[in-house]
Amino acid sequence: ERHLGAKSFVAPYVASLPAEGEYPSVHPLFWPADLCLDELFAGSAHGMRWADWCLRSAARRVDVLLSSGAAVDDSEARWALATVDSRGFTFQPDSEDESLALVPFLDMVNTGVTTWKCSFKPPGPPSEGAPLEIEEPIRRGEEILYEYGANSSAMLWMRYGFLGNHDGPNPHEGAAFSVNVQAALASDAADLREAKVAALVENQPMFEIDDPLFFTLPDDAEFGRALYPVSRLLACCSIEELEMLRPTSLWPPMYLGPEFEVRARSLLAEWLRGALQACDDSACKLQEALAKG
Repeated sequence: ERHLGAKSFVAPYVASLPAEGEYPSVHPLFWPADLCLDELFAGSAHGMRWADWCLRSAARRVDVLLSSGAAVDDSEARWALATVDSRGFTFQPDSEDESLALVPFLDMVNTGVTTWKCSFKPPGPPSEGAPLEIEEPIRRGEEILYEYGANSSAMLWMRYGFLGNHDGPNPHEGAAFSVNVQAALASDAADLREAKVAALVENQPMFEIDDPLFFTLPDDAEFGRALYPVSRLLACCSIEELEMLRPTSLWPPMYLGPEFEVRARSLLAEWLRGALQACDDSACKLQEALAKG
Protein backbone atom coordinates (compact mmCIF):
# COMPACT_ATOMS: atom_id res chain seq x y z
CA GLU A 1 0.00 0.00 0.00
CA ARG A 2 2.84 2.40 0.71
CA HIS A 3 4.30 1.72 -2.73
CA LEU A 4 0.96 2.76 -4.28
CA GLY A 5 1.30 6.20 -2.76
CA ALA A 6 -1.72 8.47 -3.30
CA LYS A 7 -3.41 5.75 -5.37
CA SER A 8 -3.88 3.60 -2.27
CA PHE A 9 -7.36 3.64 -0.75
CA VAL A 10 -5.72 3.78 2.69
CA ALA A 11 -3.07 6.37 1.80
CA PRO A 12 -4.04 8.77 4.63
CA TYR A 13 -3.74 5.94 7.15
CA VAL A 14 -0.36 4.81 5.79
CA ALA A 15 0.87 8.41 5.98
CA SER A 16 -0.09 8.55 9.66
CA LEU A 17 2.09 5.56 10.55
CA PRO A 18 5.59 5.98 11.99
CA ALA A 19 8.12 6.37 9.20
CA GLU A 20 11.27 4.31 8.77
CA GLY A 21 13.74 5.37 11.42
CA GLU A 22 11.04 6.58 13.82
CA TYR A 23 10.66 3.30 15.68
CA PRO A 24 12.76 3.21 18.87
CA SER A 25 15.99 1.22 18.72
CA VAL A 26 14.79 -0.86 21.69
CA HIS A 27 12.27 -2.55 19.39
CA PRO A 28 13.60 -6.11 18.80
CA LEU A 29 13.35 -5.77 15.01
CA PHE A 30 15.96 -3.02 15.14
CA TRP A 31 18.44 -4.55 17.55
CA PRO A 32 22.04 -4.71 16.31
CA ALA A 33 22.99 -8.06 14.78
CA ASP A 34 25.85 -8.56 17.26
CA LEU A 35 23.67 -8.13 20.35
CA CYS A 36 24.36 -10.93 22.84
CA LEU A 37 21.02 -12.37 23.96
CA ASP A 38 22.70 -14.49 26.63
CA GLU A 39 23.81 -11.31 28.38
CA LEU A 40 20.61 -9.35 27.77
CA PHE A 41 18.40 -12.11 29.17
CA ALA A 42 20.83 -13.65 31.65
CA GLY A 43 18.87 -15.55 34.27
CA SER A 44 15.58 -15.28 32.33
CA ALA A 45 14.92 -18.46 30.38
CA HIS A 46 11.42 -17.17 29.62
CA GLY A 47 12.78 -13.95 28.09
CA MET A 48 15.51 -15.82 26.25
CA ARG A 49 13.02 -18.24 24.75
CA TRP A 50 10.77 -15.48 23.44
CA ALA A 51 13.66 -13.41 22.13
CA ASP A 52 15.16 -16.37 20.30
CA TRP A 53 11.82 -17.38 18.75
CA CYS A 54 10.81 -13.85 17.74
CA LEU A 55 14.17 -12.95 16.21
CA ARG A 56 14.29 -16.18 14.21
CA SER A 57 10.76 -15.58 12.99
CA ALA A 58 11.60 -11.99 12.08
CA ALA A 59 14.65 -13.07 10.06
CA ARG A 60 12.54 -15.56 8.09
CA ARG A 61 9.82 -13.01 7.39
CA VAL A 62 12.33 -10.36 6.31
CA ASP A 63 13.76 -12.86 3.80
CA VAL A 64 10.25 -13.57 2.47
CA LEU A 65 9.48 -9.89 1.97
CA LEU A 66 12.79 -9.30 0.21
CA SER A 67 12.67 -12.40 -2.01
CA SER A 68 9.07 -11.66 -3.06
CA GLY A 69 9.88 -8.06 -3.92
CA ALA A 70 7.28 -6.75 -1.46
CA ALA A 71 10.03 -4.77 0.31
CA VAL A 72 12.84 -2.96 -1.49
CA ASP A 73 15.43 -3.43 1.24
CA ASP A 74 16.01 -4.76 4.76
CA SER A 75 15.07 -1.43 6.37
CA GLU A 76 11.67 -1.31 4.66
CA ALA A 77 10.99 -4.96 5.47
CA ARG A 78 11.66 -4.39 9.17
CA TRP A 79 9.55 -1.23 9.17
CA ALA A 80 6.62 -3.16 7.67
CA LEU A 81 6.93 -6.02 10.16
CA ALA A 82 7.25 -3.67 13.14
CA THR A 83 4.14 -1.81 12.00
CA VAL A 84 1.99 -4.91 11.52
CA ASP A 85 3.30 -6.74 14.60
CA SER A 86 2.72 -3.81 16.94
CA ARG A 87 -0.60 -2.63 15.47
CA GLY A 88 -2.26 -5.68 13.93
CA PHE A 89 -5.44 -7.30 15.27
CA THR A 90 -6.20 -11.00 15.01
CA PHE A 91 -9.66 -11.88 13.73
CA GLN A 92 -11.29 -15.28 14.28
CA PRO A 93 -8.25 -16.73 16.09
CA ASP A 94 -7.63 -20.49 16.13
CA SER A 95 -9.90 -21.09 13.14
CA GLU A 96 -9.41 -21.75 9.43
CA ASP A 97 -10.44 -18.15 8.75
CA GLU A 98 -7.93 -16.57 11.15
CA SER A 99 -6.57 -13.32 9.74
CA LEU A 100 -4.49 -10.33 10.77
CA ALA A 101 -5.55 -6.79 9.93
CA LEU A 102 -4.68 -3.20 10.73
CA VAL A 103 -7.58 -1.25 12.24
CA PRO A 104 -7.30 2.55 12.06
CA PHE A 105 -8.07 4.35 15.34
CA LEU A 106 -8.21 1.14 17.39
CA ASP A 107 -4.48 0.66 16.83
CA MET A 108 -3.97 3.84 18.87
CA VAL A 109 -5.46 2.25 21.99
CA ASN A 110 -2.86 1.29 24.59
CA THR A 111 -2.84 -1.85 26.68
CA GLY A 112 -3.50 -2.06 30.38
CA VAL A 113 -2.22 -5.24 31.95
CA THR A 114 -4.11 -4.69 35.20
CA THR A 115 -6.32 -1.67 34.42
CA TRP A 116 -7.94 -2.61 31.11
CA LYS A 117 -11.71 -2.16 30.80
CA CYS A 118 -12.25 -3.09 27.16
CA SER A 119 -11.82 -6.24 25.10
CA PHE A 120 -11.45 -6.98 21.41
CA LYS A 121 -13.68 -9.88 20.39
CA PRO A 122 -14.65 -9.56 16.73
CA PRO A 123 -17.32 -12.10 15.77
CA GLY A 124 -16.36 -12.28 12.11
CA PRO A 125 -13.78 -11.24 9.50
CA PRO A 126 -12.36 -7.69 9.21
CA SER A 127 -14.98 -6.82 6.58
CA GLU A 128 -17.66 -7.06 9.28
CA GLY A 129 -16.03 -4.49 11.54
CA ALA A 130 -13.82 -4.48 14.61
CA PRO A 131 -15.79 -3.73 17.78
CA LEU A 132 -14.05 -2.83 21.01
CA GLU A 133 -16.37 -3.91 23.83
CA ILE A 134 -16.56 -1.99 27.11
CA GLU A 135 -16.65 -4.40 30.05
CA GLU A 136 -16.53 -1.86 32.92
CA PRO A 137 -17.68 1.76 33.25
CA ILE A 138 -15.16 4.31 31.98
CA ARG A 139 -15.04 7.72 33.61
CA ARG A 140 -14.93 10.94 31.59
CA GLY A 141 -11.31 11.74 30.78
CA GLU A 142 -10.10 8.23 31.58
CA GLU A 143 -7.85 6.62 28.99
CA ILE A 144 -9.40 3.72 27.09
CA LEU A 145 -7.26 0.63 27.61
CA TYR A 146 -7.69 -2.95 26.58
CA GLU A 147 -5.69 -6.09 27.23
CA TYR A 148 -3.59 -7.13 24.22
CA GLY A 149 -3.54 -10.66 25.59
CA ALA A 150 -1.99 -12.76 28.35
CA ASN A 151 1.46 -11.24 27.78
CA SER A 152 4.37 -11.33 30.18
CA SER A 153 6.77 -8.37 30.12
CA ALA A 154 9.11 -10.32 27.83
CA MET A 155 6.26 -11.09 25.42
CA LEU A 156 5.16 -7.43 25.35
CA TRP A 157 8.72 -6.35 24.56
CA MET A 158 9.27 -8.92 21.83
CA ARG A 159 5.83 -8.61 20.23
CA TYR A 160 5.16 -4.89 20.53
CA GLY A 161 8.49 -3.28 21.31
CA PHE A 162 7.70 -1.96 24.80
CA LEU A 163 7.56 -3.18 28.39
CA GLY A 164 4.54 -1.21 29.56
CA ASN A 165 3.83 0.79 32.70
CA HIS A 166 1.94 -1.40 35.16
CA ASP A 167 0.07 -0.12 38.18
CA GLY A 168 0.85 -3.43 39.88
CA PRO A 169 2.52 -6.79 39.28
CA ASN A 170 1.89 -8.21 35.83
CA PRO A 171 -0.29 -11.31 36.44
CA HIS A 172 1.04 -12.90 33.26
CA GLU A 173 4.70 -13.06 34.23
CA GLY A 174 6.20 -16.53 33.88
CA ALA A 175 9.02 -18.28 35.70
CA ALA A 176 10.89 -20.58 33.37
CA PHE A 177 14.10 -22.53 33.03
CA SER A 178 15.88 -24.37 30.27
CA VAL A 179 17.51 -27.79 30.07
CA ASN A 180 20.58 -28.39 27.92
CA VAL A 181 19.65 -31.70 26.34
CA GLN A 182 23.08 -32.39 24.90
CA ALA A 183 24.65 -31.97 28.33
CA ALA A 184 21.98 -34.23 29.87
CA LEU A 185 22.76 -36.96 27.31
CA ALA A 186 26.54 -36.57 27.34
CA SER A 187 27.26 -39.54 29.62
CA ASP A 188 24.84 -41.93 27.87
CA ALA A 189 25.94 -44.66 25.48
CA ALA A 190 25.34 -43.85 21.81
CA ASP A 191 22.38 -46.23 21.40
CA LEU A 192 20.67 -44.96 24.56
CA ARG A 193 21.26 -41.35 23.56
CA GLU A 194 19.73 -41.99 20.14
CA ALA A 195 16.71 -43.70 21.70
CA LYS A 196 16.13 -40.82 24.12
CA VAL A 197 16.29 -38.27 21.32
CA ALA A 198 13.74 -40.32 19.33
CA ALA A 199 11.43 -40.40 22.37
CA LEU A 200 11.77 -36.64 22.87
CA VAL A 201 10.94 -35.98 19.22
CA GLU A 202 7.91 -38.26 19.55
CA ASN A 203 6.57 -36.44 22.60
CA GLN A 204 7.87 -32.91 21.97
CA PRO A 205 7.09 -32.25 18.26
CA MET A 206 9.07 -28.97 18.14
CA PHE A 207 12.15 -30.48 19.79
CA GLU A 208 15.54 -30.04 18.09
CA ILE A 209 18.67 -31.57 19.59
CA ASP A 210 20.68 -28.35 19.30
CA ASP A 211 18.08 -26.30 21.16
CA PRO A 212 17.41 -26.36 24.91
CA LEU A 213 14.12 -27.56 26.31
CA PHE A 214 12.12 -24.81 28.01
CA PHE A 215 9.72 -25.31 30.89
CA THR A 216 7.40 -22.72 32.42
CA LEU A 217 6.34 -22.90 36.06
CA PRO A 218 3.89 -23.70 37.43
CA ASP A 219 2.18 -24.81 34.18
CA ASP A 220 4.64 -27.48 33.05
CA ALA A 221 4.89 -28.91 36.57
CA GLU A 222 1.16 -29.65 36.76
CA PHE A 223 -0.32 -33.13 36.40
CA GLY A 224 -0.28 -34.28 32.81
CA ARG A 225 2.24 -31.67 31.62
CA ALA A 226 5.77 -32.16 30.31
CA LEU A 227 8.24 -31.45 33.12
CA TYR A 228 8.19 -34.63 35.19
CA PRO A 229 7.74 -37.00 32.20
CA VAL A 230 10.79 -35.48 30.50
CA SER A 231 12.88 -35.78 33.67
CA ARG A 232 11.88 -39.47 33.90
CA LEU A 233 12.83 -40.03 30.27
CA LEU A 234 16.25 -38.42 30.66
CA ALA A 235 16.81 -40.32 33.94
CA CYS A 236 16.65 -43.69 32.15
CA CYS A 237 19.91 -45.62 32.44
CA SER A 238 19.07 -48.28 29.86
CA ILE A 239 17.03 -48.83 26.74
CA GLU A 240 14.98 -51.35 28.72
CA GLU A 241 13.86 -48.65 31.16
CA LEU A 242 13.14 -46.31 28.28
CA GLU A 243 11.04 -48.90 26.45
CA MET A 244 8.95 -49.37 29.58
CA LEU A 245 8.07 -45.67 29.44
CA ARG A 246 7.54 -45.22 25.71
CA PRO A 247 4.42 -47.37 25.22
CA THR A 248 2.56 -44.88 27.42
CA SER A 249 3.95 -41.87 25.47
CA LEU A 250 5.40 -40.78 28.83
CA TRP A 251 1.96 -40.04 30.23
CA PRO A 252 0.23 -41.34 32.30
CA PRO A 253 3.43 -42.33 34.14
CA MET A 254 4.37 -45.96 34.62
CA TYR A 255 5.86 -46.63 38.05
CA LEU A 256 9.35 -48.14 37.67
CA GLY A 257 10.26 -48.51 41.33
CA PRO A 258 11.60 -46.22 44.06
CA GLU A 259 15.20 -46.17 42.80
CA PHE A 260 14.17 -44.92 39.37
CA GLU A 261 11.73 -42.34 40.75
CA VAL A 262 14.37 -40.95 43.13
CA ARG A 263 16.77 -40.70 40.20
CA ALA A 264 14.21 -38.79 38.12
CA ARG A 265 13.29 -36.42 40.95
CA SER A 266 16.95 -35.81 41.77
CA LEU A 267 17.53 -34.80 38.15
CA LEU A 268 14.58 -32.45 38.34
CA ALA A 269 15.89 -30.92 41.57
CA GLU A 270 19.29 -30.44 39.90
CA TRP A 271 17.65 -28.49 37.06
CA LEU A 272 15.77 -26.26 39.48
CA ARG A 273 18.86 -25.57 41.61
CA GLY A 274 20.76 -24.61 38.46
CA ALA A 275 17.98 -22.27 37.35
CA LEU A 276 17.87 -20.56 40.74
CA GLN A 277 21.64 -20.18 40.77
CA ALA A 278 21.61 -18.65 37.27
CA CYS A 279 18.93 -16.20 38.42
CA ASP A 280 20.95 -15.25 41.52
CA ASP A 281 24.12 -14.76 39.45
CA SER A 282 22.37 -12.49 36.95
CA ALA A 283 20.76 -10.48 39.78
CA CYS A 284 24.19 -9.89 41.32
CA LYS A 285 25.57 -8.69 37.96
CA LEU A 286 22.59 -6.36 37.55
CA GLN A 287 23.10 -4.91 41.02
CA GLU A 288 26.79 -4.34 40.24
CA ALA A 289 25.89 -2.59 36.99
CA LEU A 290 23.31 -0.36 38.71
CA ALA A 291 25.81 0.53 41.43
CA LYS A 292 28.26 1.73 38.74
CA GLY A 293 25.54 3.93 37.29
